Amino acid sequence: MKNDFLKKWEETSVIKGFCISVFGGLLMSIIVVAISFLIMIFKSGNDGMRYSFLHLVYFNTKTMSDGSVDMNFGTTGHFLPAIIMVLVFMCFIFAIFTLTKKLLSYKVKLLNERNNTL
Repeated sequence: MKNDFLKKWEETSVIKGFCISVFGGLLMSIIVVAISFLIMIFKSGNDGMRYSFLHLVYFNTKTMSDGSVDMNFGTTGHFLPAIIMVLVFMCFIFAIFTLTKKLLSYKVKLLNERNNTL
């Protein structure tokens, strides 16, 4: 079972690895932004505008005269921090993917050399 997984990993193309890293970078970034947003929502109970994740997401609360609360949230339009974070995560995942492929091919090379000398 383990050898089959490693063999499939070694035979995975660079394009597929790149696609996996793009998807993984996007997924990790969405998780970070969502956690940051949830922390920002529950951090303070005061009315007003609150920002999360380098001013990417905002949350605005306003208490009306009848006691009801008006809430709205959205993006501020500053997407550069999110793009940079996606790229950093993507590069990290792709680097790990490439390093793992190189180590697996090196392992196969060493095993072949050992078998040829015996």
